[in-house]
Amino acid sequence: MAGRIIVIMGTSSAGKTTLIKALREDMPEPFCLYSADQLTDGNFAAVSQVRDRSAPEELAAFHRGFSRSVVAFADAGNDLIVELVIETQEQAQDLKEALAGHDVFWVWVSAPKPELERREKERGDRRTGAALHYLSHKAFLTYDLEVDTTELMEDNVFKIADAWRNRRSPA
Repeated sequence: MAGRIIVIMGTSSAGKTTLIKALREDMPEPFCLYSADQLTDGNFAAVSQVRDRSAPEELAAFHRGFSRSVVAFADAGNDLIVELVIETQEQAQDLKEALAGHDVFWVWVSAPKPELERREKERGDRRTGAALHYLSHKAFLTYDLEVDTTELMEDNVFKIADAWRNRRSPA
């Protein structure tokens, strides 16, 4: 049986990774974390291709491969929490099409603009303005749930876990 998938998307510096760590501890069943950052941070793709956006064709190929690898892991029976930032409308559409027919729950994670800017500056490992830039990418997909990471972590974890349990899964 194919694994179930929770897709956590949002802007850079929104707090996705921190939220996912808390969510995984709270979920009654085990979920594997699968993140595009794991591949880029592990030098799967050249940093310049992904982080600097200097090679758009290679970046698009990376994202197509990522979408298909999510499907492969789910089809092998793994329940997944997938974390990523959507770069383009084409990437969003490709991911949606790749996951068609799977049990997928889509979550958008964000925070108010001043908080995103503060976090981005504090982290120091992101391009200045990236967090606000990716806010507009929310419109690329429709989400089952949206959370604001300036709210209490336990409240957000409860919202996601509760909505996940009460979702309408595919027949």
